[in-house]
Amino acid sequence: MNKLTRKEALELGIDFDLLIDDFYCHSSDKHRRESSFYRTSITEISERWQPDVDRSFDGFWETNSYVWDDVYGYDTTDICELTRVELRTRTVEIKEWIKIKTDNESTRN
Repeated sequence: MNKLTRKEALELGIDFDLLIDDFYCHSSDKHRRESSFYRTSITEISERWQPDVDRSFDGFWETNSYVWDDVYGYDTTDICELTRVELRTRTVEIKEWIKIKTDNESTRN
């Protein structure tokens, strides 16, 4: 299972709010207005943090986008879906134009 909704968790006897009680990290923040953001976060499901949850759910999960406010925090009911994720390193190639120094310029430096 790579997606878990609040409704499916309830049917499986899993306390969804317990799964999102503490985040491992935040995967994205997009400014909304004033001091609020659209945020997605990563939570870790493991025997250490949720001993009563079936071990097939162990791993890292990303929340759906929710509103985060620096003053008021967030409403847990805005998070209704978790998607299984894994951390990967991406290499991004960037091409850019660079000015070529003439012979005169290189001897002055």
